[in-house]
Amino acid sequence: FWGNDFSIGWAETNNCSGTRTHWKTPLDGQYDLWCLSEGYCQGGDVVRCSWTGGHTWFGGAKDNGLLVTMFLFQWTRPS
Repeated sequence: FWGNDFSIGWAETNNCSGTRTHWKTPLDGQYDLWCLSEGYCQGGDVVRCSWTGGHTWFGGAKDNGLLVTMFLFQWTRPS
């Protein structure tokens, strides 16, 4: 898994600084889900997650939808 390689570019673009930390979700532990935040990011959180399920949607459509929606609802852009 080359997660560090991919998240470094996002972290630079979003002006992240500080220490990587556990990014908590209500789904932590399900299918061994674990998410990591790239520190404080001025341009929006850079988070990557890993789980025991291969290269597919996390836990099926319902759990994946909850995880993605929970993350996206943190960010709003006025129209």
